[in-house]
Amino acid sequence: MGRSSGMTALGWGVLGAARIARSDFLPAVAASPVARLAAVGARDLGRAAEMAEGHPGARAYGSYDEVLSDPTVDAIYVALPNSLHAEWTVRALEAGKHVLCEKPMARSSAEVKEIAAAAGPGRPVVMEGFMYRFHPQYDTPAFTAVLADIGEITTAHAHFSVPLARPDDFRLSAELGGGAFWDLGCYCVHALMWLLGDVAQARGTFTGHPDVAGSAWLRFASGATGTASWGFTGTFAERLLLVGTAGVLELELPFLASGAGTIRLTTAHGHRRWTPAAANQFRTQVEHFTAAVRGAADLRIPLSETLRWVSVAENLR
Repeated sequence: MGRSSGMTALGWGVLGAARIARSDFLPAVAASPVARLAAVGARDLGRAAEMAEGHPGARAYGSYDEVLSDPTVDAIYVALPNSLHAEWTVRALEAGKHVLCEKPMARSSAEVKEIAAAAGPGRPVVMEGFMYRFHPQYDTPAFTAVLADIGEITTAHAHFSVPLARPDDFRLSAELGGGAFWDLGCYCVHALMWLLGDVAQARGTFTGHPDVAGSAWLRFASGATGTASWGFTGTFAERLLLVGTAGVLELELPFLASGAGTIRLTTAHGHRRWTPAAANQFRTQVEHFTAAVRGAADLRIPLSETLRWVSVAENLR
């Protein structure tokens, strides 16, 4: 797709050579008329060069600091191991760059507050990359209407499991901030809090260190309850179930929804089942972030939301 002729595309610098950057983020940047890849930094210069191929003008660096020093870089995408997210988000902000950091941006409320201090009162822009919030199945008036159809939510359940068989996978490294909760369970807790609000009480159970599976029980300020389960040990599965005073809503692909997932609604008026259009939620996330940088949109996931869910995550352990 051609670049926007009326406005300079936002120049992105990528920190890290993670799969999510290669397979999801870079194709989203390439597809968007409001974004361009300016630089890639990785410990292995060869891998950075491979990622920069096919992106005209993009530079490859063998360090992250070089990306932060590049004047053609407007915004940073942090795709490093979890243990490095907060540190490099702060360093990028201090370098004057806008930052989109993969989830979890931070693993403690103290880290979120450090990020907020580095960002200042609004500039540069910083956001946690929960890409599921940018899929059309949520970002439409129709979803708001469906939520109204089920009435007040009284209980909810979120599940996310992805089998992980390789013992050397970095997501199983405690030193690198791994574990099934930070990789999968965070989606469940984040989604429940987005839909049900503030948490009054929380309990969690974890299997292994770092955890390979776990579950949580949440009681919300509204009186509603929610449960979450996640793990590397089961087959691939994801679901979001919302039970209300007037109906039940179930989403088949609430998180990894680049494909087409079924939504089911049951009320006193009968049953409905439909499949929203497939979409690239990474691209819509990039374009939303660009609009926020340009002052044309309010951040959908502000730091205050990150602080809320991370504070609850601390209390689960």
